[in-house]
Amino acid sequence: VITVTEAKAAALADLHVYCKNGLVATGTTTDAVAIGATQSVKSSMTPIEYTGLATAFGEQLAKTVYQALIEAGERNRVFQRNQANLH
Repeated sequence: VITVTEAKAAALADLHVYCKNGLVATGTTTDAVAIGATQSVKSSMTPIEYTGLATAFGEQLAKTVYQALIEAGERNRVFQRNQANLH
């Protein structure tokens, strides 16, 4: 959860998203992180016990979250510009 939250905050900072008070936004009131997990592990799977940024899984998780938010932010900016041009 921390790894995802940090990646989200980094993406918002890089997108230059600010709060009304002028500070860099680190999230929104609708942010949420959901973790899906099963209670059993298939014999061919190795359980992942730690997913910090120093692990391969954690690094890939952070990169994925960051890139998804950057793409969503850029798409939102294009949408907002198009909406403004319609009016």
